[in-house]
Amino acid sequence: MKTMKARRIAVFACTAWLLCHNPNARPLNYPGLSRMWAESDLVVVIRPEASEKTDDWLTSAGPHYADQGLYLQPVVSRLHTVSIRTSDDRDYESVLRLLRDELQLPLIYGPSKYGANTYTGFWVGNAYLEPTGHRSDRPQTPPVHFHGLTFNPYSTAKSSSLELGQRGITHKEPSSWTPSDGQADLVFVEVTGLAADNLGFSVMEEADAEKANAERQANTGRLEAAGGGPLGVVGIQEVVVGDTPDRLEKWRRLREPPSAALQGAWNPGSGPLIRLTEDETPGIKAVTIRVR
Repeated sequence: MKTMKARRIAVFACTAWLLCHNPNARPLNYPGLSRMWAESDLVVVIRPEASEKTDDWLTSAGPHYADQGLYLQPVVSRLHTVSIRTSDDRDYESVLRLLRDELQLPLIYGPSKYGANTYTGFWVGNAYLEPTGHRSDRPQTPPVHFHGLTFNPYSTAKSSSLELGQRGITHKEPSSWTPSDGQADLVFVEVTGLAADNLGFSVMEEADAEKANAERQANTGRLEAAGGGPLGVVGIQEVVVGDTPDRLEKWRRLREPPSAALQGAWNPGSGPLIRLTEDETPGIKAVTIRVR
């Protein structure tokens, strides 16, 4: 039987009774899970199922075990925005009319300028649809298409960045952006390892997550008060993403630890489902909107 040589193993073992009845109690020499995980090869945590404390939920192998597919926590928590890219002002205005005048979705923000691009957000019950006036020297094919997926982080943009690194998914470092309409700063992580010509992927941390959740509930109230518009829109049921077999492996790593699924679709949180399918051209293939 092989023995482990020079192997540093940190094991934090306590009873469920201690965590359940006195969740703030810790051994005097308890260094904190984040430090233990960063410095050790293996961290084992025994915690109660009912605990809502983040530290009590983390059960993971350390960084040296990342290649075995064991990860500290999920990267994302929910799909926040599906963007629609347009190539000129005429197409941009056409999409605005569709969402604002024909579907009568609540207009939540915008138009906001970022560089040469313009962004406008509509609430669809459980996520935003964001028409984008995109300016590029290169011809865009097709001229109007679903383009970007923006997720909320599971905890923070920084932790999502670390988790992406553990999974071997290339990305840029977190960066802040102040919207032109005066909203609080947002922190973005651009996930280049899952992006393609017609597919953008990013993680966005909102300055005040509690306030953002309250705003989403209020937006849903607006949509319901209007009866969901002429079609009775309830929300986005699912987003179908096509990608090549080798890139789908990265999506599999992104999904770890395994989350709830419904008929083969990935459910990262309380937003729309994500359904992955094999396709030689990466991109968003369909967005299904649920109506009454």
